[in-house]
Amino acid sequence: MALFMGCPMWQHPDWLFQKQMSGSKLSTYAQFFNTVEGNTTFYSLPNDDIAKSWQAIAQMGFQFSFKFPRAVTHDGHWQNCADYERFMTLLGGFSQLGPVQIQLPNRFDRNQLGQLAGFLAQLPADFRYSVEVRHLDFFDKNITEQTFNRMLQQEGVGRTLFDTRALFHMPADTPEVIDGQQKKPRVPLHVVSTAQHVLVRYIGPADFAANEQWFTPWVGKIQQWLAQGKDIYLFAHTPDNVMAPQLALDMQQAITGMGKGQETLTLALPQQGLF
Repeated sequence: MALFMGCPMWQHPDWLFQKQMSGSKLSTYAQFFNTVEGNTTFYSLPNDDIAKSWQAIAQMGFQFSFKFPRAVTHDGHWQNCADYERFMTLLGGFSQLGPVQIQLPNRFDRNQLGQLAGFLAQLPADFRYSVEVRHLDFFDKNITEQTFNRMLQQEGVGRTLFDTRALFHMPADTPEVIDGQQKKPRVPLHVVSTAQHVLVRYIGPADFAANEQWFTPWVGKIQQWLAQGKDIYLFAHTPDNVMAPQLALDMQQAITGMGKGQETLTLALPQQGLF
């Protein structure tokens, strides 16, 4: 079992700690966190030199949770495109990885479930995967959701849990919050584990205290999953992600406080004022 904490990206122009410390943005980020959402591969794939620099960081125990390129998941090409082959080649260069994310578009509904089943069945068994769905078909608590969850369990694939409740509770009084509420999925949160790894994406206000009613139940659930031997990947988002690192560290500290003695909870808290 292990707890992996991180943010949706490894660099941001307003993260002060990356301006105050030497080294690359990624190596600096990796001093505070042991994982990151690999959103960059959703939009474009790296060249060989960049890939090698990422692999060097991974050799020190850091885990990327890369996303499949949108040409695969959103443009409907699945395995039948060059980006799929390049992406699998990229993954093969890493000694260890977090769950590879399969983020499906809002329009992906129950009628395409068979296509997803075929895709998952043909994926290389060398990696772990986690699927994010956004259509309400998969939150019906009936046949579609049951079929979906059972399929993931049979394949050993995780179901990505995207908790946006705190985001939509925030008043829409800043451009960042308005943008977040327009772009992020407003779907029910069904806390279910379908594999030996769990990937949680949490988005809320920068002030940790303002997240209490939504995040507090996660603390106990994460401790329960850790006790069951599961690997947990928890990614903290804020509307503009300026304070995402601090939120992630506050979350880690909250989990540590309820699980003293857990050898897996080893992230060091930075000095005050870095974010």
